[in-house]
Amino acid sequence: MYKNEKVIVLGGTGVVGIPVVRELVKRGAQVTVVGMEDIKIAKRHLPIEALYKRRNLLDREQCNEVINNHKIVINCAGTKRSVGIGFKNISRFFVDMLNLQTNIMDAAHDHRAERFLFIGSIAEYPPLEIRQEDDVWKGKPSQNDWFTGVQKRIGEVQADAYQLDTGWDAVRIVRLSNVYGPFDNFGIVNSQVIPALISKLLANSEKLEILGDGSNVRDFIYSDDAAFWSLEALERAPCNYPINIGSGSGERIRKVVDVISEILKISPEISFETSQPSGDLKRVLDITRARENLNFHPKISLYEGIEKTIAWLKSNPEWGHEKYV
Repeated sequence: MYKNEKVIVLGGTGVVGIPVVRELVKRGAQVTVVGMEDIKIAKRHLPIEALYKRRNLLDREQCNEVINNHKIVINCAGTKRSVGIGFKNISRFFVDMLNLQTNIMDAAHDHRAERFLFIGSIAEYPPLEIRQEDDVWKGKPSQNDWFTGVQKRIGEVQADAYQLDTGWDAVRIVRLSNVYGPFDNFGIVNSQVIPALISKLLANSEKLEILGDGSNVRDFIYSDDAAFWSLEALERAPCNYPINIGSGSGERIRKVVDVISEILKISPEISFETSQPSGDLKRVLDITRARENLNFHPKISLYEGIEKTIAWLKSNPEWGHEKYV
């Protein structure tokens, strides 16, 4: 589907966006990447075959300008939040992300894109231990996921509205578990669990404080896997038919700490901050639908993925700062 096609990746300079762009180039697509980063920084990490444009996608006119004449539109734009961020600047975050998401899909609809990838999240679900696609409306998202979860749900409703109103059947939906890998946010204060733990242990190999007691279970997927299977879903999945992309099995946070420590060859003294919020006790995606529709199987193990991520960060130390404030 992708060979020689004009594909635009909005927000194509992040933890999911860059692997998506690289995979598209491998598949022979003519890729345009849109982001807010300085062009010199963006081009340092993007394939030379990709065209980069710096645009503010909160501006609808700029959305129209870059999306026009692209048959395939992929929306990776947005920002990631974590339990550690709490509610600082949350109203601005919510409004901007909602407007960004709405603008991009609306422009793709108006220009009649033939395929549109909507990247949803495990955060959309109510606080279920195992999260199956049809369960997303069986309650509110968890408190820690409230704003991101609602925002992503609205995007899926927007896609349904277009199909019912105008017959636009371009949208394909994936719901990703906790994605990690190169180009992530590695700031200690406001990053997600794996990059935060890596940064903490690189900064202090002797002591580590963990939110909670380390027994929380999370579903992780390496960024290259997330990118590969998202593109498979964009090509092969039915319209507006959400598909979970994750490991399908959870790992305790304490196990993640052990893996990072083993790779770094350290033995930190671990303390547990049980008075601080650590999120749901368990959140794992059911991946039956992905297996049935895509022959899905993650290619990169947790150990290998963390090993690749650490090696990349050591080679790119400038990435180890707070990306979102």
